[in-house]
Amino acid sequence: EERSAGEDPSAHLAQGRKLYAQNCAACHQENGKGLEGAFPPLAGSPIVNDADPDFMVRVILQGYDARSEYGQMPGFAALLSDEEISAIINHERTNWGNNAPAVSAEEVKKIREAVMNESNLQ
Repeated sequence: EERSAGEDPSAHLAQGRKLYAQNCAACHQENGKGLEGAFPPLAGSPIVNDADPDFMVRVILQGYDARSEYGQMPGFAALLSDEEISAIINHERTNWGNNAPAVSAEEVKKIREAVMNESNLQ
């Protein structure tokens, strides 16, 4: 996806780093390594590194509680905008050895709309 004119990629990543620190680091840690037996690592995560961002976006929007060895993650759909989720994802996908394609706010918006249609949470 092309960036809109005037959007500064370094500013977008700086916003992602700040939002990650505010919303994610308490559990997943500043270094992305999580806490063993409590919160999963994002460093090296197949979900974070998947070229298709669908599942990662859904986890952030809806939360996740499918693995007994980790605590339940709350959903952030009501707390974070598409732009904020995009910034966080791009921070996570370009740090701690992760290397996955950037995700635009437009992609997040499409996945959010699909989630809302599936669950009728509108």
